Amino acid sequence: MKRYLHYSGIAVIAMLSVLCFYQAILGSRALRAAAEFVDMALASELQAKEASTILANQKDEETYQSVFMAIENNVYLKNETNGKSAVVDKIAIVGTGSLLTKQNIHLNEEDKTGCLISADIAETLFGNTNVSEVEIMMNNHLYEVRGVVHDLKETVMVTADNETQMTRLRVRIPEEKTAAQIQSAVMNQYGISGTILEYQLLYWLGAGSLWLFPVIASIRFLFWLLANAKSTTRKMERILWWGSSLLLIGVCGYFMMELIRIPRELVPTKWSDFSFWTRLGQEKLEALRYLFAIKKLPFEGFYISSFIQVLLLSVISLVLYFLAIICYTNERLKSS
Repeated sequence: MKRYLHYSGIAVIAMLSVLCFYQAILGSRALRAAAEFVDMALASELQAKEASTILANQKDEETYQSVFMAIENNVYLKNETNGKSAVVDKIAIVGTGSLLTKQNIHLNEEDKTGCLISADIAETLFGNTNVSEVEIMMNNHLYEVRGVVHDLKETVMVTADNETQMTRLRVRIPEEKTAAQIQSAVMNQYGISGTILEYQLLYWLGAGSLWLFPVIASIRFLFWLLANAKSTTRKMERILWWGSSLLLIGVCGYFMMELIRIPRELVPTKWSDFSFWTRLGQEKLEALRYLFAIKKLPFEGFYISSFIQVLLLSVISLVLYFLAIICYTNERLKSS
């Protein structure tokens, strides 16, 4: 009976390991959105009027889906009807505002009195999220709520006034383009410069940590299959074990080739350029330092928290996996 209890405990540890891994996968989905865009901190502030002119003058063959942004913290909102209030981050935009949310919701560029509010703020001010065409007071001006955004928190989004100073730019990455190419194109077409915020790097680091669990588990399983293939003396069993080993290698190889996409900027132009990796490591480390130090927009803070969540859950899942293996091995040794 005691033996079965031990094995039940090992099974629980194994299930917790898989559960942590699953939660890490869910967290990585938020980071995947970051890989679709290039976010830049502008080298110098740009007036919203100038940003609007830049976007309007894009040539059709050179058009990128873009949105300029400015952030103002600790903005006071109030529902004049029921007296409820909230303090939020205000994002003023010029361009394609739908790039900031997965929802098909946006503000017209001419709409200076409309706003979008996050779902948590709608709950605070109105008691539900089914609100539109209602008014709120912000900075002593009345705004009409055009819709509710469900994937931002404590945020209100408005169309920027002409004099608003824009500090960020987000561009959707077209296929076969890299972040560096987008940065160069923005500099050439828009005449503006800035520093790339390496949220794509967070995605790839998170994805790399996620791959550790299935890779290590597959290698451990492969060794078990090979050990059985070598220990058996029966011909049919040996064929079965070797066949299973080859099948596992083939399946893992297929999924790795299909799912793993190494960014072109991480591949050296010449494999003989051994200093490439040193330079790349220094550049990415500096980019991460800048990324964590810079003032965050609301969704950027969500990227950071998702990245930390993915790393922690990936490590926990691996620790629990090894713990389950060690406990199982000890039980087998005791029983033998």
